[in-house]
Amino acid sequence: MNALRRSLTLTIMGICACGSAGSRAEPTADSSSETVGYRHVVSVGCAPNNGQTVVYVWHPGALPDGQGDKIFKHLQGPDIEDCLSELARTKPKLYEALLAVSPKSDPKVMAKTMEETADVWSQFGVYDAVQEVATTGARGPKVEALLQTCAGLSRTREQTAAASGPSVRWPIPTGWKHETFALPPGFAPTLPYQGTEDLRFMPGFSSPTAPDNWSYVFVWWLDQPPPFDAASVAANLTTYFQGLATAVGGSKYQLDPARYRTVLSAVPASEPPRLTGQVFTYDPFATGLPITLNVEAELRSCPGTQQVAVVVALSPKDTTDSVWTSLRATAGNLVCN
Repeated sequence: MNALRRSLTLTIMGICACGSAGSRAEPTADSSSETVGYRHVVSVGCAPNNGQTVVYVWHPGALPDGQGDKIFKHLQGPDIEDCLSELARTKPKLYEALLAVSPKSDPKVMAKTMEETADVWSQFGVYDAVQEVATTGARGPKVEALLQTCAGLSRTREQTAAASGPSVRWPIPTGWKHETFALPPGFAPTLPYQGTEDLRFMPGFSSPTAPDNWSYVFVWWLDQPPPFDAASVAANLTTYFQGLATAVGGSKYQLDPARYRTVLSAVPASEPPRLTGQVFTYDPFATGLPITLNVEAELRSCPGTQQVAVVVALSPKDTTDSVWTSLRATAGNLVCN
C-alpha cells in the first residue's frame, strides 16, 4: 500500500522538510556514482503518517538531463518501495523511526534517520540499481538482483518469526499483501486496544475496478480480552475508520464526519462470539468516495499465548459474493493456540 499513500512532501538533500522545495543535486568533479544526486531521488515522506508503512517521495528534479524522469518512470512503484522498506527492516530501530516520521518530526532527528536509511540502501546496492536505470532508461540486472535480495530478506524475516509471531500463525495467501503494526495505530490513537494488528489484503484491494477491491481481513492481537458487544465494537470500528480516512485522505478529499458510523448485531448462540454488520466510511486511497463495507467479526481465545484475537473480514461485496469465500477461508486459517 505504499504506492497508495503518496505524499506531496518534498525534501532538501534527502531530509524530510514538509512543505519545502526540493533541491537539484548537480554533479561535481570529484563526485562518485552514488553522490551525483542518486541519494536524493527518493526519500521518506512526512505525511500522511499512519504508523503502518513508510511513505516514499520521489524527486525526478534531483538529477539533470532527464535522469530523474527515467528513474521515476521505471522505479516508482510498490515492488521497489516494498523493497526499500524490507532493507530498512534489517535495522529494526531504524525501521521503527521511519514508521514514526510525521510533519512534527524533529528536523535534526529526521536528518540523522534519513542519512542512516541512505547508508543501509547503499550497502544493499540501491544506488547502483538507480544509476543503472538513470543511464540506460530501463530496469536491468542490478534492479533484478536488488529485488531478489529483498525477496530473500522477506522470506528470512517471516521464517525467523515463525516460532512466535502472529503472522506465522496466519498464512499469507498467494498474491495477497500483508502488513503488521502496533495498536493503537497512529491514525486512531484513542482506540482502546493494546497489541498488534495483522492484515491480509486480497490482490485487488487497491484497484477500484477489481472485484475484490477493499476486500481484506485483519486481526487485532490484544493483550487483554476486550468488550465484544455490538455497541463497543461498532464504536471502535468507527473510530478506526474515521481516523484512517482522515489521515490518508483528509487533505485530498471533502470527507463529511457525519458519514462515519458502524452498525453491528450479534449472531445468536455463535461460538466463538460473532458480530455482523456494516461500516460506513470513505475510500481515502484512490477515489475519496463513500464506501460501505460489510463486516464479519469474531472473538477468539488463544490458549497459551496470553492474547486474544479479534478477527475482522470486510468487503463492499454482498456477503453472498464469492469474494467472501476467500475472506472466510483466510480468516479460518488463523491458528492461535
